[in-house]
Formats: sequence, structure tokens, C-alpha cells
Amino acid sequence: MLILGFDATAIACSAALIEDNKIISEISLNRGSKHSEQLLPVIDNVLKLARKDMNQVDLIALSAGPGSFTGVRIAAATGKALAQASNKKIIHINSLDALAQNVKIENALIVPLLDARKNEFYTAWYRFQNGKMEKVKNDYAVSPDNLAEELKSENEKVYLFGEGLEKYAKGIKESLGEQVVILPAEFGSIKGSAVSLLAEEKAEKGEFSNYYTLAPVYLRRPEAEITWEAKHCGR
Repeated sequence: MLILGFDATAIACSAALIEDNKIISEISLNRGSKHSEQLLPVIDNVLKLARKDMNQVDLIALSAGPGSFTGVRIAAATGKALAQASNKKIIHINSLDALAQNVKIENALIVPLLDARKNEFYTAWYRFQNGKMEKVKNDYAVSPDNLAEELKSENEKVYLFGEGLEKYAKGIKESLGEQVVILPAEFGSIKGSAVSLLAEEKAEKGEFSNYYTLAPVYLRRPEAEITWEAKHCGR
């Protein structure tokens, strides 16, 4: 099965082709928040590198959030449009699940972070045991201080990584000390290959998405929506 997977929910834009659990081609581009301009060219170049075209793709996979509100919408809209236009099956992947795949270390909490703005992160907690990633705490938004307190109470080794972390890394390290390992920035990007490989696992179980009902995962309401409601409904 040839799978095209991509992410536009984080800072970097990434796409990959995999077949039979092997990465054929992959491109990640970090040029700021211009995913509306970058995503389709990145996808096109991933196909060209592999000498493939959309007719040969069997499945389209996308990360559907949480993440940047704009990026989440771009990823969902692009995936649905490609799937409908080419009559392909589609699978959506949780963005934090995909990011967690960057760190497969046993006997520790794996805590990926995505920038949620407003001095908060989107996060979820994972453990990697016996070759499998297990989600042990579902997605939520949290401040750096509250996250540090929550992790401290767990009293086990923590691997922390993701976008937006640099600003708060010193304070978190001071709070958790040797309990926490803060990983370098290169661990903080969602890879198109991770999205594709997770989609392959879902496809083997028959867990396909419906592109008519597929919706972005926000966790939090967009600021523009909150502002509009306060202005027009708070009278």
C-alpha cells in the first residue's frame, strides 16, 4: 500500500510517501507559517522524488490537530480535497500521536508539546513499552508551570520536547531537575513519515476516516470565534 502522509499543524510543513512500512521519500520545510503556499508544492515534490503520481497513491493520511488553528484547517482541507478529487481513502492522525513517535524510549514518560499560544501547550502523555507507543493521558491544554507541577508528582523520568518549549525550558528544568530531559529542537517537528506509518497501522485495522465528516481537532475554540461571540452575543 502506497501512503501519502503530511502535516501542516506545527511550525514545519512535512510530507512523506511510505510503502510496506518503508519510507520512500520525505520532505520537511520550515519557513514560517506559510503552509497554505507550501503544503501542495511539498506534496508534489515528495511524489516527484519517488517517481510516483497521485494515481498510484492508495491512501492519504493527514494530521488533524491539535495545533495551529490555521495549519489544522489547511491540513484537513487539503487532505479532503485530494481524497475526493482522486477517489482515495483517507485517514486522519492525531498530531500529538505523530509527534510522540520521535522519541521511543522505554521506562519514562514521553511528553510532546505543541504551541497553543496564550502561554500554554497542547500536550498528551505516552509510554513506549514492548515496541508500542501507549497514550496514558489524553490531549489537553496546560500552562508550563502547571505542567511542571503535574509531572513532578509522577516521580519518574520525563522526556519533554516540542515547539514553543525554548521559552520555558529553563523554568521547567529548575522545577523538575534531573527528573526531566529536555530534548533538542530537532525532536519537536512532526514528520510526514510518522503520520503515514500511523495511518498504515489504522488501515490494517480498517479504521478509515470519512472525508465528508472529517473535522479538524482544535481542543480550544479559535480566538476569532471567541472575539466575534463576545462582540455580537454579549450585548
